[in-house]
Amino acid sequence: MTENEFAELFRETKKIVLSAVGRHFSRQYTHYIDDVVQETYIRFVRNADKKVFPDIRSRNNYLYTIAKNESLRASEKLRREEIKAHKAIKADLVKESRDEKPYDEDYEFLREYISKLPAKYRDVLSLMADGRSEKEISEKLDIKCGTVKSRSHRARAMLKELMKEDDYEFTS
Repeated sequence: MTENEFAELFRETKKIVLSAVGRHFSRQYTHYIDDVVQETYIRFVRNADKKVFPDIRSRNNYLYTIAKNESLRASEKLRREEIKAHKAIKADLVKESRDEKPYDEDYEFLREYISKLPAKYRDVLSLMADGRSEKEISEKLDIKCGTVKSRSHRARAMLKELMKEDDYEFTS
């Protein structure tokens, strides 16, 4: 198809293509309409050599069908990308909230005692204080979940002993 033939085709069919896109393409993605129209014509030109159209009406119907299908395909693709982006944003927010450490007096007080523990107990308790789950701690430290539980239990007992030595009174 020559450039002039394509220009003529476009002039004759642009209303048909835009009509199909207008009916079948999600309104929320209007910024993508040009791409859908362009892809419609690309698909038509690629397949036009293989098709024989007995009249203009059958050609126009074929072009309308391509525009409809391309609109539906693009809408679905954009919807999936939007969902993926929302999930990524949500994951980043969760990560950021975990990375933020509270800086109140009780937290700093507890951190001071945790720092006195042996490394294997300190690591587990520090991650727990940061809001990590047992499973996350297990994966991060490359130990079993049962080991995380027993170390956290033992670490809490050791903390309690350290605090008792400093005459800290517990309120259960």
